[in-house]
Amino acid sequence: MAGESDRLGIFHASCWVLVLIAFVELVAVGMALALHRQEPMVTALEGEEQVVERVVTQIVEVPGEEREVIVEKIVEKEIPALPDGPPQFLHQPVDVHLTRPPIADPIVEKYVEESQAARIAGDIALAMLKIEEAYQREPEDPNVLYQLAEIYEASGIYDKAGDYYLQVFEQGTLKAGSLYEFAAAKLLEGIEQPEDMAGKFALGRVRAYQDKDWEEGERVILTIPVSAAPNLGLDEQQTQALQVTVHIYDKVDSKPVLRDEFTSSVETYWVTSPIDWRDGGEELMRVIYEIPYQGAAESHLLGRRQYLGQVVELLYQGELIDRVASPRHLATGRDTRADDLYFYPENYIPDDFNYENPLLPPLPD
Repeated sequence: MAGESDRLGIFHASCWVLVLIAFVELVAVGMALALHRQEPMVTALEGEEQVVERVVTQIVEVPGEEREVIVEKIVEKEIPALPDGPPQFLHQPVDVHLTRPPIADPIVEKYVEESQAARIAGDIALAMLKIEEAYQREPEDPNVLYQLAEIYEASGIYDKAGDYYLQVFEQGTLKAGSLYEFAAAKLLEGIEQPEDMAGKFALGRVRAYQDKDWEEGERVILTIPVSAAPNLGLDEQQTQALQVTVHIYDKVDSKPVLRDEFTSSVETYWVTSPIDWRDGGEELMRVIYEIPYQGAAESHLLGRRQYLGQVVELLYQGELIDRVASPRHLATGRDTRADDLYFYPENYIPDDFNYENPLLPPLPD
């Protein structure tokens, strides 16, 4: 054991000696490098002139092209304080007006138009026949669905009408356009029934004008006022559902008879436009009735026809909401209001009175 300890001590001492020698050599190398950098390098041989080389660092200005130097500056801009109150928008909201969606299929469009015309004319069977043809081709078209709803509403089948109005409503504005708003109003406010309109519209007194200058027989111009309660806010469908029907009577051998549809003629049109009852709450309908000239032989065989009066009916969705008869003896039934036949007094009519349009001043010559 003692011999082994001695050998280990000798090994440790040798290691320390080697470390010390390495350290001394490193120090010597470092000092030599330092002296070499500081002292000038001398290259000389005996008997020759010594040349000393030195490295000198000098900054020399070399003339060259002028270069443009772009200097970026950061400029602080004062941000104004936000105003008090609600935010102010730079652009005002745009009022988007919804329109009825177009029908892509021209055949379906034709069926829808024919169905609507038949419904307004009161021919519900034909209207349903046409719209069913359209429904077979385009069962999801909002125009077809809305027309189906209107036909069922006009028929008094309000549950089915509500189902189709709901289908239009569920399509939203992107597909249904303005029909979405109409369907929403129907669902929100309920389907307008004829009895609901009875107290909102009324026929006024019919005024008659005899055109005595017409030499081809007898000519009578009627003006029929239709009044509405204020602020009704009617839409297009509601105004189309209103109809005015005029039954004209003639006097033959002192008896009232309906006009002869084969020989007489009737022209009907609205004087005011548009027909919406918003300006003054009254719209005027004009009726021009003409009875052709009758010879002596015809008058003897068939009786001489003369204008007697009329019974005017106001309908909503084909249901009667008002009726006025003039003269009074033409009134029949409880639902008919009787009124005297009113002619414009002849002695108050100027010579140049405009019979074509009695409400307008005479036209200049």
